[in-house]
Amino acid sequence: MTDVPFGPNSRRKSKYAPRTAPAAEGARTSAMIASLDAEGRKTIATPFGTALCELAAQRDDVVGLSADLSKYTDMHIFAKAYPDRFYQMGMAEQVLISAAAGLAREGFMPFATTYAVFAARRAYDFIAMAIAEENLPVRICCALPGLTTGYGPSHQATEDLAIFRGMPNLTIIDPCDATETAQATHAMGTIDGPVYMRLLRGKVPDVLGDYGYQFKPGKAQVIREGRDVLFISSGFMTMRTLDAAAQLAKDGTDCAVLHVPTIKPLDTETIRAAAAKSVPPRRHCRKPQPDRRPRRSRRHRADDRRHPPELPHDRPAGRISRRGRPAHPAPPIRDIGRGHLRLGQILALTPASSVQKYPGEAQSAGAEPPPAPSPANMEHTA
Repeated sequence: MTDVPFGPNSRRKSKYAPRTAPAAEGARTSAMIASLDAEGRKTIATPFGTALCELAAQRDDVVGLSADLSKYTDMHIFAKAYPDRFYQMGMAEQVLISAAAGLAREGFMPFATTYAVFAARRAYDFIAMAIAEENLPVRICCALPGLTTGYGPSHQATEDLAIFRGMPNLTIIDPCDATETAQATHAMGTIDGPVYMRLLRGKVPDVLGDYGYQFKPGKAQVIREGRDVLFISSGFMTMRTLDAAAQLAKDGTDCAVLHVPTIKPLDTETIRAAAAKSVPPRRHCRKPQPDRRPRRSRRHRADDRRHPPELPHDRPAGRISRRGRPAHPAPPIRDIGRGHLRLGQILALTPASSVQKYPGEAQSAGAEPPPAPSPANMEHTA
């Protein structure tokens, strides 16, 4: 068999030789799983596989299945400990789910493992019809939740929670760290009906162990108390919220962290109670203005323009509105009281030289001026 040469830019000299990385590129970071936490934090290896073996030692009905991903879902720990109770189904997620449903009908408690994106997209109909609708005790444990992988959208499960929340009878668990993953694995042996759990595999950070945390199915728990801000999170994002709360505490902001590991059913009572306790009342920035006039309808505003209402005398006069018109009419020049003057009082206060008895009649030159106003004249005029 002849050797077929490849191009000069190819990493393979022939189709029979393995690929080799050039020396200039150096070492590459594995794209299988992204880093979940910063360096230096304590981790626990294979928490799911170890807890599953402990559960299998207590229950003889526990069996394990994998879709050719036992090494990447920690199922290889179970397969090594209980080879007669492990089934390798190959790269066929629909067959994996159908076989798990059949084993559940025969009285077993199957734990089926694969990647979350494969279970949500490829095996959705089989999970809905064969497991969820029948309310069978199948535990679907899926690795690579969310954006924890560098393989791109083909391996990133960004919609699995939204897809599975619409299924009937299905409990959804999103653990935070290694401690909760192990505790949730043991708790799944007591939950009725099917369960979907996001799986953190390999060396998983241990965060909640320092808080004395204990997983309770269907319950949310306050990990950190605070009075200024409330963080509500689930899954490995609780690691981020705890770090953010610690950073904000240095700036004087007291933050509370509420961890919600059970997405369905959702513990709404605990969420409402934590929100009412931690979130301060809303503060209004605008100061109250008691002297502000209430908004009037268009018809009443038109009447006000034709007949301006009397305004308080301490209001500044001549204020211009945004449209260029006087916002309020100017107050009277002379304060003559709130009551109306009679006709006689007006004539008595008016200079006689400016009064015309009839239209067009003017005072003749040299005429004798009228007498000065007196109380008697005012009474007579009134």
